[in-house]
Amino acid sequence: AGRMTTDLALASMDGSAGLLLARSDQLNDLVWKLDEDQLRTVNLQRLERFARDEFLMRQFMRRGAFTPSLKVSMLDALERLQPAAGGDALLELAMTARNTTNQSAKNLLGGLGVYAAAGTLNFEDQLKATGISGRVATGARADTADISKTGVTLMQNLRIPIGKLSKVFGMLTVAGQEGSFELRDMAMHFPSVGSMAANLGMTGESAVASLGAAMQVVRMNTGTSEEAATNMENLLSKITANETVERLKASGVDWGSQVKEILASGGKRNMLEEFVAMIQKQSKGDPLEMKRLIPDMQAQAALTAMVNHSVRYQEVKGLTAAGSASSTD
Repeated sequence: AGRMTTDLALASMDGSAGLLLARSDQLNDLVWKLDEDQLRTVNLQRLERFARDEFLMRQFMRRGAFTPSLKVSMLDALERLQPAAGGDALLELAMTARNTTNQSAKNLLGGLGVYAAAGTLNFEDQLKATGISGRVATGARADTADISKTGVTLMQNLRIPIGKLSKVFGMLTVAGQEGSFELRDMAMHFPSVGSMAANLGMTGESAVASLGAAMQVVRMNTGTSEEAATNMENLLSKITANETVERLKASGVDWGSQVKEILASGGKRNMLEEFVAMIQKQSKGDPLEMKRLIPDMQAQAALTAMVNHSVRYQEVKGLTAAGSASSTD
């Protein structure tokens, strides 16, 4: 399981994404009506339902940095989440891991809420993913919630297993170091771009390398990362649009059939690369012909960048593919 701070373990049960506990009048009544010893006894009895290590439980209960309300909050949330395992690991890691993420509880809270809301990870994996995201966010000077949203996209849409999450974040870190579209920019925009790419059949580490490189070269032709992301999204949306298929068909290209074949490959073929190569071949590199085939101004800007910087795209893609978990350090 991943590591996280104790105050995250407590504060993270504070209602984020509708799944974690918001403190209620009932909770406050419990804190105010019981004296310190009574409250400690109640808390310990509740904790024993999820943890077995008596030493860890005593350590947690004795720690003076956490208010009674926060301890009650954590336990109430544990009862709501009903984790089948991981209680001892959570306690141990909660009390030792602040230095492994260098993130505040407030920041990590947002990340844990994102993974909890995704609904596809068990409790231990939520903690693991949150710890990974916290470390990545620190290195990238990015928002932990944004990094976590990217983590969800990587796992849910691009089918990256959680065991590869650190490696893939390392890949995106490398891509972000190769130009002006940094990892914190990718974290803000990757959930949208990644989801759209997944709809085009792009999955796995190869898709991550391709998208990281594409967003970097598209950024080369724009003034801001936001503009680059918008252009990339528009390009992805036009690749299989009916208007695109019909316009290419009128020009003698049965792109619709090619799309079906690419989707049927199960991710072995890259829809984005094949589309760019097809447009480049069909237009013979003529900007006016490219504009006729893809008239959308923003999609055209991204397409032009992909064509004009094709060599750089391949360079960044190769470097990105070679990234590892250590690249985030």
